Amino acid sequence: MSRRYPFWFVLLLGGLLVAACAREEEEEAAVEAEETATEAPPGVQPLLTTQFEPGASARGEPVAGTATLTSSITEPGALELAVEITGLSEGEHAWHIHSGVCGTEGPVVVALSGTKDMAGITGFLAAGADETARATAVLPPTALTLAQIQSGQYSLYVHERGGLDFGGTATCANLGAAAGAQPKTLTPEATQPGTTTPADKTTPGTAQPGAATQPEKKPRTPRKY
Repeated sequence: MSRRYPFWFVLLLGGLLVAACAREEEEEAAVEAEETATEAPPGVQPLLTTQFEPGASARGEPVAGTATLTSSITEPGALELAVEITGLSEGEHAWHIHSGVCGTEGPVVVALSGTKDMAGITGFLAAGADETARATAVLPPTALTLAQIQSGQYSLYVHERGGLDFGGTATCANLGAAAGAQPKTLTPEATQPGTTTPADKTTPGTAQPGAATQPEKKPRTPRKY
């Protein structure tokens, strides 16, 4: 003999199944959006790609990542900044664009997340349980232009935590020309102005390597008549 369930129970069960399916679709969409957060849209070439300097989270975990700058396809004249960072402690992290290169601690010029003095143009970076944070922010032309970034006088700081008391620096990335700058090194051939190289120094009576030599002339003896 089959068991019959009340009509209200059948409706409740059906509603739970529909809600479970909808939640699963939302989770899949969120994962897909997170995976593509730092990818440039099809046909859009990155204007700049730079690596975050190796750092350490508040728990001592190594921090590294990539920042990519592209032209915005939704706001003419604006720039899109996409970041992907691993090793951050789980939770929120403040991030700002400062003047000056990494290590100079220049003032904040673009508050991606808010500070005590500036409103943020987006929210905090959020790192999940896997200690990875991905986010994209749109920089309007009034905030910072491509020409300014290309000057190499700006850097992107990510801090240890969120809120207005965001602590120290977890990692930093130089933007623009500073991102690809290479330190200059002196080679053995380099000399100071006004000095001579070893090749210029010769000993009287000797010839430089590769130079043509002239036969030595003997003194003439006067003839007697």
